[in-house]
Amino acid sequence: MTAKTRKYAFPSMKRADGEGFDVSATFHELEEPHDYWLVSYQAAHKDWNYMPFTLTIPKAIAKTADLA
Repeated sequence: MTAKTRKYAFPSMKRADGEGFDVSATFHELEEPHDYWLVSYQAAHKDWNYMPFTLTIPKAIAKTADLA
């Protein structure tokens, strides 16, 4: 399996309480027979360090990578 990946960097975010963090993402275009898209997020914070998050998006909801 060779998944095509796309990397995204988002503008710095700041919560209402003033805490700020940076978020980046890697989108993995999984081929058949996978029935979902996979996105790995990473949040970076000066005190919390790095926190990873993973999101799976069913292809039944988003038929194409662009929709996901």
